[in-house]
Amino acid sequence: MAQDLPSLIPKIESAFKQEVPQYKLVRKELSEKGNRKGKESSHQWGTRTEGVSLTVFYGDSPEEAAQMIENSMNHISVGPDKELKALGDEGYLWIAPKQGYGSIQFRKGKVYVTLSVTTVAMAERLAKRIARLIPNE
Repeated sequence: MAQDLPSLIPKIESAFKQEVPQYKLVRKELSEKGNRKGKESSHQWGTRTEGVSLTVFYGDSPEEAAQMIENSMNHISVGPDKELKALGDEGYLWIAPKQGYGSIQFRKGKVYVTLSVTTVAMAERLAKRIARLIPNE
């Protein structure tokens, strides 16, 4: 199991409770399959009309996390709307123009995060908060 995933997840959950107290945790799942076993955690928070989807991958090396973001980027049919340099080693934002929601993927060291949120502003705020919780390695 990635050594620091179990210590990072409670910090992220606490940050979500502070940032969006009206959101309830509706799903939490630790990957138990294949090469992601014990390295990936998926969460969903929300209300009846809004929500957040979060996946955190804590790799054994920065290269493993970089491979995760590269694989994900190769499966997205349209490039990101904006590069987000302040989140870590790499970060990208996609904006759904009609719906207004935002999706962010970023990597900081051994950690790869993907976050989809009802609004772009909230996506950026939550991503910054999560990035601050990830240790610099």
